[in-house]
Amino acid sequence: MDWMYGIHGFGDQTIVGAPKWTGSDRYDIEAKVSVPDAEILRMLGRDERERQLKLMFETLLVERFKLATHRQPIEIPVYELIPAKAGPKLKEGKPDERMPHGSMTVTAGLISAKGITMERLAWVLGGQLGRKVEDRTGLTGTYDFTLQWESDNEVDAKASEADFVTQNPASGENSLGAPIFTALQDQLGLRLIPAKGAGEALVIDRLEKPSPN
Repeated sequence: MDWMYGIHGFGDQTIVGAPKWTGSDRYDIEAKVSVPDAEILRMLGRDERERQLKLMFETLLVERFKLATHRQPIEIPVYELIPAKAGPKLKEGKPDERMPHGSMTVTAGLISAKGITMERLAWVLGGQLGRKVEDRTGLTGTYDFTLQWESDNEVDAKASEADFVTQNPASGENSLGAPIFTALQDQLGLRLIPAKGAGEALVIDRLEKPSPN
């Protein structure tokens, strides 16, 4: 359902109201597409083909599981990306012709970027931390930068669950204590601060166990 309803796992979207049996019962689902429909799907572009496949899966769940849902806004914990007190340490850079939206390499403990916006950096940081990051830097350009930190998934995850604060003696300002937070401040002159933001919940109104074949 995450894929079908676009739940991307950054913490700003969630599914609520699922019956307990959905966490334990397992099903093998085999769905067939008619030959004419399969030919039509093959002729579609990737995005439209994916949209049509999602609609097919949704129809299957409605017919076999009696699924009914609605969406509602919720308040969620987020991080805001802001400049540190000493200001950003970023070098402006433009995307090249081959990569008009910039390029970025993301591995464990490393983000290397060329011609990247702060909005995109916020999105990548959200993926690293499992929590939505909102760009509040006010920086509208594109930048080249390298961010390196000692990756520790358990420590980084802890920062998403309970914000713990340390004092940076060099700048006199508080910062979150996981390595990625301190590296962000020291190397790029940016900070992440806990805040509240807008999210969305997919509420399950009805879901039944499927009837036998």
